[in-house]
Amino acid sequence: MANLCPNLERLHLQLCGQLMAATLKHWSTTLKKLRRLELYAPFLVRKDGWESFIDAAGERLEGFLITQQPRIDLDTITKLVESCPNLTELRLAEIGLLDGACLAALSKLKKLKLLDLSAPPHSLKDEDVVSLIEAVGHDLESLNLSSNPELTDATLDAIAQHCPKLRELHLRHLVELTNEGVAKFFKTLQEKNHPGLHVIDLEKGHDLGDDALGALLSQSGKTVEQLSILGWRETTADALEGLGHCANLRELDLGWCRKLTDFVLKDILDRSDSVKLIRVWGESL
Repeated sequence: MANLCPNLERLHLQLCGQLMAATLKHWSTTLKKLRRLELYAPFLVRKDGWESFIDAAGERLEGFLITQQPRIDLDTITKLVESCPNLTELRLAEIGLLDGACLAALSKLKKLKLLDLSAPPHSLKDEDVVSLIEAVGHDLESLNLSSNPELTDATLDAIAQHCPKLRELHLRHLVELTNEGVAKFFKTLQEKNHPGLHVIDLEKGHDLGDDALGALLSQSGKTVEQLSILGWRETTADALEGLGHCANLRELDLGWCRKLTDFVLKDILDRSDSVKLIRVWGESL
């Protein structure tokens, strides 16, 4: 592929579990125009392969999006930060060695618009995430911290204060978030005249309910296009009715919202012409 298409600028490979370090080393010498690399499950690539590619890509690399990799470590991330200062998209999802020291190294990346640090094997800590958001949040448009179950409302507070351009927020499986904390988050965004969010994923927020949803709809109800509140078990039917006023809503996940009724669902469908998909898994409508 690299030999036949040397002018590739963007490369996205799914399920590339047989990819080896030798391949990335070959790309280092052949794909001299590559600006964005996205790989899912390249778990056989060794550290030397990553470092060879990073060295070669250097300042032209704008996107480095990797999911499921056990060998990317602090040394690799440090080299990435030093060699590729123009990164605007960074995904380090399901990275086996991701920890607070790695996040501290990432704080030098000042041009990030997309940041995904979801699902490390051990949850990231509030203090490390807050420090990183303070350093790189100013231009972020998309942030994914899903499946970091130890993160709390303190991380939400940092996002509200330091991410003025945010459009997409993915916080699924953050089970320590509180109803009061999420409500405060959206109220803070509203007070700061933050534009409404377009994508919001707060799946499995078991303690989230009416206050959180009311504040969310007040701040982002007119702009949200994709919304997941799966698992908001105690959210009342009256609060859920407010979803019918989301004029741009296209995808909605209401799974395991146990107070959802046929009448509320019909009201949402009647009021919103833009809805294309509603998930109601786990309901007894």
